[in-house]
Amino acid sequence: PQEEMDGPPFAVLDTEVRYGSYAWGLVDKILSNPGLWQRYRALGLRRTRWSMDDGDRHQERALKKQHYRNREFVREVFHGVATNNIGFQDSNGAYGHGIYPLLSRANHSCSPNAIWAPGDITVQEVTLIASRAISPGESVTWTYASFPWFQSADIEARNTCLLHQHQFICRCDRCEAEIPQELKPLPIPPKYFDDALQRGGGFDSVLYTLL
Repeated sequence: PQEEMDGPPFAVLDTEVRYGSYAWGLVDKILSNPGLWQRYRALGLRRTRWSMDDGDRHQERALKKQHYRNREFVREVFHGVATNNIGFQDSNGAYGHGIYPLLSRANHSCSPNAIWAPGDITVQEVTLIASRAISPGESVTWTYASFPWFQSADIEARNTCLLHQHQFICRCDRCEAEIPQELKPLPIPPKYFDDALQRGGGFDSVLYTLL
């Protein structure tokens, strides 16, 4: 199978994080080094408006003060990092997260044409391996969700997971084909899956029934 290796220009081990979560740890690392900030900005990654809780706002204020940046600047970096970070495992078995020039750009699909795999763990490398023939001009996609039940789940369970783990609703070909009849006239609203989550007793309950 075809493989595409990718290494992060910046990464942080989960054990090194000083500010709340690994996403904030990456924000701190990027803002601490002007060269890393320039490399991050040059990637031009898309970002989702990530929801923030009180803990996130506390970290935002701390980094704003430490790095002499305004709130909007710090928040934009956080949104980009939270959207695009990829997990890895290093040669000592420690887990971490980084921003990858290639893999962070690859879109999710519930019927992907590639799979994620570890690469050279000594340099925090990850690999995308083609799971089927990919036509010229076709987007390379992989599944962001790591749960073993994800591929066999229905559209409601998959998108409930994606909404609450990655904060987006999937519009891949598989999801478009499985849209419930009552939603076909409209874009898939996140509220539908929020309501589904409430009917199921919360995300932990949904996971419990699927595992």
